[in-house]
Amino acid sequence: MCDRCLWFDHGKMRMDGSSEEVTQAYLKWVRARQDESVFRNIERVTSRLNRLDIKIEELEVVNRKGESKNMVMVGDETIIRFAIHVDENPIESADLRLCINRSDGFLLSENTAKGDGFEVGRLKGKTRFEIPYGPIDLGLGLYEVTIELLDLGGKDEIKREVIAIANTVFKVENPTPEFGNPLIYPIIE
Repeated sequence: MCDRCLWFDHGKMRMDGSSEEVTQAYLKWVRARQDESVFRNIERVTSRLNRLDIKIEELEVVNRKGESKNMVMVGDETIIRFAIHVDENPIESADLRLCINRSDGFLLSENTAKGDGFEVGRLKGKTRFEIPYGPIDLGLGLYEVTIELLDLGGKDEIKREVIAIANTVFKVENPTPEFGNPLIYPIIE
């Protein structure tokens, strides 16, 4: 088996050393570049509203103890928590869409409350939500959680207008590689 490794970047040798040493240096370099790229392109929490009387607030990824976790470990049980505040006109028939995207924008999961058997129903005032996400099985890197509030348009539910959006970024780490291979690996630019 080979015990020496060369790392080339754009035709120039960056490092020559043991396989383990060069691989660790390369992975550290890749993660740093990915972190810089994502934080440059995504604000920590953004809210884009189609109705000024509606706000999605306090969007965060938390652990089972309720501690805010902008960084989670592979295997952590997590909950996505947020609040929706409807000041004036109530939403008679609402739904929620939860999306998880890799840092390159690739959609990893998309679920609606209604599709998962949960009726959001009528919203007025402030309503808090907690969505159990379960153990994190994503690869190392940065991810974006997006919550969209959908107005189903009353009883006919034909119209599915997005009336509020909020997103936040979280980082996945793996302090114990022996945990196993995560199921989804991010693409590095």
